[in-house]
Amino acid sequence: MKASNTCSMDISACKPPTWDLSLIKNLLARGWDINSSLGKMGDAFIRAVVTNKTPLVAFLLNHGANPNLNLHGEEFTALEMTPKAKTDVEITSLFLQHGAVVQGRSAMLHAAQNNRVGIMEVLHDAGGSLIEMPHNSDIFEDRRSEADWDTPLRGAVEHGHAEL
Repeated sequence: MKASNTCSMDISACKPPTWDLSLIKNLLARGWDINSSLGKMGDAFIRAVVTNKTPLVAFLLNHGANPNLNLHGEEFTALEMTPKAKTDVEITSLFLQHGAVVQGRSAMLHAAQNNRVGIMEVLHDAGGSLIEMPHNSDIFEDRRSEADWDTPLRGAVEHGHAEL
């Protein structure tokens, strides 16, 4: 039986029914820091996000994963990776339920650049803006000088999504 990659908005009901999580549970029982970084790759949480494993993301969040830690590629939080990695909108909603920071970050810009309207709506409802330029302190200077590093509205236009 193939495990479903979706869950209800109630994260307590989001359990991967056929996944063997015994390794992760054993690591947690032995004191593994669920937010420990793998360097440029991020952490176990980021890897679950970029591979679009909604139930695993929910499990890790329920066991202490912090959506604001351990940057992927040294620049992007898990929330900022959701539109870049083509994840389910549910993952974005789960992050927001667990305190992911929206204001000042580049999640809305990446959603606009990738035409992820569903994610943009969720981010807007959480305070994200189409006209505010992100000011991530961990973004490399050379990225800030790229033509599409601007407001989400301009980022959408630069990537051919003017209909947004």
